[in-house]
Amino acid sequence: LLQLFQRQFLRKLPATVKLFVTGQSEKDIDKTLSEYAHTIKETDLGHLEDLNVYIRCSVQDIFDRLTEDASATISIQNAADLIFEKSEGNFVYAAVVVDQMNEWFKGDLSLADFQANLKNLPQGLDSCYQKTFEKFIRSNPIYGRSFLL
Repeated sequence: LLQLFQRQFLRKLPATVKLFVTGQSEKDIDKTLSEYAHTIKETDLGHLEDLNVYIRCSVQDIFDRLTEDASATISIQNAADLIFEKSEGNFVYAAVVVDQMNEWFKGDLSLADFQANLKNLPQGLDSCYQKTFEKFIRSNPIYGRSFLL
């Protein structure tokens, strides 16, 4: 299947297409696609800069839509710094948190509540997934029981 993918799809892609993402490193995938491979590590400076910009712009966008309070600037900076630190360099974590922040602000949320929610964000993607799964089990006990069995 991998060789078919390489022969039928990769060689026929336009030169402008340069992105193929896998979640885990696999020897056969690495070997077959080695001529196309480019790995971005969570510790690469350029990656971290991009992540930081994404978080800051996302947080700024949320605050711009919701508040005209000049004191919110400090909260924007603090929120962006905290999310960046807790992301552990992971864009997926940042995207999940930004989506969650949008949900927080659909109701009436005070700045103090927002800051409390930020402090309760899980550290890293694994903890984020665990927290989401636990919330799912609490909300759906019948399904949760079948997952645990």
